[in-house]
Amino acid sequence: MTRIGGFLITYNRPQVVVDTITKLESQTIPLEVIWVIDNSTNNETKESICALNNKKIRYYRVGYNAGPAGGAKIGLRECLKENVDWIYWGDDNDPPIFPDSLERLIREVSKEAAKCSIGIIGTVGHFFDNNLGVIKKTPSHLLLGNGLLEVDCIAGNMTMMVNKRVLEAGVYPDPDLFFGFEELDFCLQVKKQGFGIYVDKAQYRELRKHFNKTDTNRSIYKKKTFNSLPREYYSVRNLLFIASTNGYKEMKTRLIIKCMAKSLFGFRYGIKYGTKNAKYVLMGLFHFLIDKKGETMTLKNGH
Repeated sequence: MTRIGGFLITYNRPQVVVDTITKLESQTIPLEVIWVIDNSTNNETKESICALNNKKIRYYRVGYNAGPAGGAKIGLRECLKENVDWIYWGDDNDPPIFPDSLERLIREVSKEAAKCSIGIIGTVGHFFDNNLGVIKKTPSHLLLGNGLLEVDCIAGNMTMMVNKRVLEAGVYPDPDLFFGFEELDFCLQVKKQGFGIYVDKAQYRELRKHFNKTDTNRSIYKKKTFNSLPREYYSVRNLLFIASTNGYKEMKTRLIIKCMAKSLFGFRYGIKYGTKNAKYVLMGLFHFLIDKKGETMTLKNGH
């Protein structure tokens, strides 16, 4: 029988993580064990978890903000010790959308017993152009029918589940990335080890309908809110590190050129926005050049 465990990464949001645990428990196939990886700066989350009095919940206090990347590495490591076959990778505020999401994923995997190399499954995934350094949304025509579709990466917070064989092969997220594209980096390493990454086509279609996202085209540049601009810093920095680590020379060159263009393009939205945008984009480039990783920029809600 397939055993499923999982973890949730949280930061100073005790009620949010409790609500997500409740939703996970209502899945048609509940997780056998749920690790709460707590990056928080206080004891409120621990107190909320203890109040649940649920024997399947495990609590891990990190002691500092390890970010989603560091938290995921700890969560995967602790879940592997539980001897589960599949590990759900989750954030505190993004439970599966459908109550039978986990059951449907496991059912699709069981139909593909010959694909013993399945390393990751999920409900939404994309393709990755390692020359352009761009994540490309999956075209709708590839999602026709039922079964699994092989992709390059699973989208964040889209019921990503990791097979224990991946971890037994020594593949873990890079905690130095802290925040931003940690799932992409992990997926690229998983594929390098010869594992496949798949999505459930039926759930993918249903989620597009649920979120009303049928357009697979991306805009060249989208204005960010002022509060989200620090995230742009991590996106720029981490994509450059991913390009460098994987030897994607053309991608790295294109990203550097794109950084320079982005730093100027933001001024079309005014001096104030343009200045702040340029600050974060160029700082991301600079920190890549001096090999500065980890948490270097405070984010709203800590991650």
